[in-house]
Amino acid sequence: MAQPAPRKLPASGHFTVANPEEGYVYTTSVPCNMMSYTDGEGVGHEIFLPAGQAGKAAAGYFANEQWAELAKYPKWEKQGYTDEFYVITKFKAGFPDGDEGVVVKEAGEALVLDERGEVVLPGRGGGESK
Repeated sequence: MAQPAPRKLPASGHFTVANPEEGYVYTTSVPCNMMSYTDGEGVGHEIFLPAGQAGKAAAGYFANEQWAELAKYPKWEKQGYTDEFYVITKFKAGFPDGDEGVVVKEAGEALVLDERGEVVLPGRGGGESK
């Protein structure tokens, strides 16, 4: 099955926001989407971790040696990242000490782009034309 084309946003760094909150900068990051492990019989596996809570669940299955649960994940085939993987965090401009940022879009949530290709932040409405 063909995979959706990955977005052209940076995996980590700055990007253009259509509706920024004044005094803040925004960064993107993506959680790991692949896990490799060796099961109880010594067989190596590489699995794809869908966006959202899949990575946390897989880590739990691994820690508890639940090989049958891990076997339910899709095989790793270099699937790449799609919209849903991106986590967007806002930080105060200048990144002052102690500012850990606020997540404004979690992995698993849709990434919304406007007609200019700028990110529209959840709960802030659309951007204004420039």
